[in-house]
Formats: sequence, structure tokens, C-alpha cells
Amino acid sequence: MEKRIKAAILAFLFATGSSAVSAEVAFNAGTLSTDQDQPQIQRLSSSSDTSGDILSELFSLLWLVNNLTVSFDAYPYANGRYLTFEGFSLYGSDKENSAMQDWRFEIESNAFVFPKKVWGVESRLEGILWKFIGPVFENTIYYPIGDWEDNNDFEEHPSALPPPEVAMDIFDPDRKYAGNVRLGGQLSLWYANPLSLSVFLQWSKWYGAIDCSGTELGLIAKSYPADPILVEWRGSIQMLKDKYHIDSIYESHLEIGAMVAPRIEVYGAWKYTHNPLLNVKGHGAAAGAKIHW
Repeated sequence: MEKRIKAAILAFLFATGSSAVSAEVAFNAGTLSTDQDQPQIQRLSSSSDTSGDILSELFSLLWLVNNLTVSFDAYPYANGRYLTFEGFSLYGSDKENSAMQDWRFEIESNAFVFPKKVWGVESRLEGILWKFIGPVFENTIYYPIGDWEDNNDFEEHPSALPPPEVAMDIFDPDRKYAGNVRLGGQLSLWYANPLSLSVFLQWSKWYGAIDCSGTELGLIAKSYPADPILVEWRGSIQMLKDKYHIDSIYESHLEIGAMVAPRIEVYGAWKYTHNPLLNVKGHGAAAGAKIHW
């Protein structure tokens, strides 16, 4: 009996010691694993940063190659296409591509209407001086239609009475128009005949019945899907610093045109604006013409 008791005690001590050793080994293994994971995490983080840098450099290289290799024909569909990427020269067009050029311009004018609100005329000069940079100049003149208080679009402006400061000046008999001139430039993001993108930044000045200024940021998308069709979309946000306490103006312009003669395009357009200065929020239409060179 005594031997059995001693054997049981020895077995218990052995089991306890084994458990303690096992726990210590497990703890040390966990500690080692944790210590080893730190460099691994750092390596993974470093690898992720490196991958991001590689992608950024790759996109930058693609952008550079795309912009430096593009050439423009004299006008859309002059020789079937408008943009080509066949020749590359930092000092001008190659001999075999002598008809191509590193620049392009277009000047346009259109008349537009937002029913029961305003109608007006818009003039634009837009182009590329060399490969990926160029001017974007615009001037728009608005004329009111109807009475302000009968066509209110904004909840913050009670429809019973015209707002005391915001653009009611446009209905002054001596100042029946408002103008907006915008001067700036664009930077190409990507060139392709199916879709080209550029971003533009402008200084904006309102004159006539409205007096304020600000900046405008926008995107231009152009497409030359098939002769003689052209598609263009422009979207922008205008941020103002003014006495009227109007933060921003949003505009969208989608046009579909056709080349009707060498260098001459006619188009129709759908417009949308969110313009508290003019009390206009809604859809409109435009028709105009462009000259390409």
C-alpha cells in the first residue's frame, strides 16, 4: 500500500513538472514567435510601400509616354482619326508624320436656355499648346426670363420674396444681365481616340448685375468614336469668395457634335446647373458651333 502511495505521488510530481515544462516551452515559443513576427510585419509593410511606389512610378511612366507620343491631326477626322501615337520626337513631328502637330485648338460659341429662368450665350477658347498643357478661356452672359419670385429653386431663398442680396440685382431695369469670365489652363490626364481626359483650373470673375470672384476646378472628357461624330463632357465646381455668401456652383455640359465641313463642327448639348447666384437649379439645352485648328 505504501509503495502504491509513493508511486502515485511520484506520478503526480512528474505530471506536474511535465506540465510546467510544457507551459514554459509553449510560452517561450510564443515569445519567440511574437519577437519574430515584428520583423515580418515590418517586411510586409515595407513590401506594401514598395509595391505602392512601383505602381505610382508605373502610372507616371505610362502618363509620360502617353502624353509625349501623342500627335494631333489638323482637325478631327481629317485623315480618319484625330490622335495618333505612331511617331515620337521631342523636337517636333517625324517626317513621315509631317501632317501631325504637337498642338490643337478649338474656338466655339453657343446659345443656351434654362426654361423659365435664364437664357444666354457662351464663348470658349480651349486647346493644347504642347502635348499636355494648354489654355481654357470662357465667357458666359446670362439674361433673365420671367420673375424671380415666381421661379424659386432653392429652399434657402423664400419664394414669397426675392432674397435681399443674392442676385436680385439681375432684375434691376438698368442691369438686366450677369456675366461670368473664367481664365485658366488644363493638364492632360490621358489621350486616346475613344476617350481623352484632362483636368482644368480657372480664375472666375462675375460682372454686370453680380460682383464676385473665385476659382473653378473641372474635368473635360472628349471622345472621337467614329467619323464624323464627336462627344464631349465638361463638369466643374466653382468656389466663390463673395458678398452673397454662396459657397459653390456646380455645372455639367454634355454635347454631341458632327463635323459638317473641314474644321467646322456643329453640336447640341444638354446642360445642368446648380447656381444659387442666378436662382437656377435644373436642366437646360444648348446649340453651337466650333472651329478646330
